[in-house]
Amino acid sequence: MCCVPTLSDSWMGYGPVVPNGYGASYNPHPDYIVFCLSAFNSCEETSTLEFGRNLERALDEMKKMLESKGNL
Repeated sequence: MCCVPTLSDSWMGYGPVVPNGYGASYNPHPDYIVFCLSAFNSCEETSTLEFGRNLERALDEMKKMLESKGNL
């Protein structure tokens, strides 16, 4: 997987490739990351809102873990 950061806050999103999947792209900046999440509205199994919440929670936990360990 390749990441091509841009100085702009605009980004290009990706759609899911299967009916019950997600599309996810990101654009890292020095102090934040812009994410674009997508899923088909017709699929009852997926929720971009829930996916986004879990992604945010996971990133927050990783940040806390890295900050608590000091310099690696």
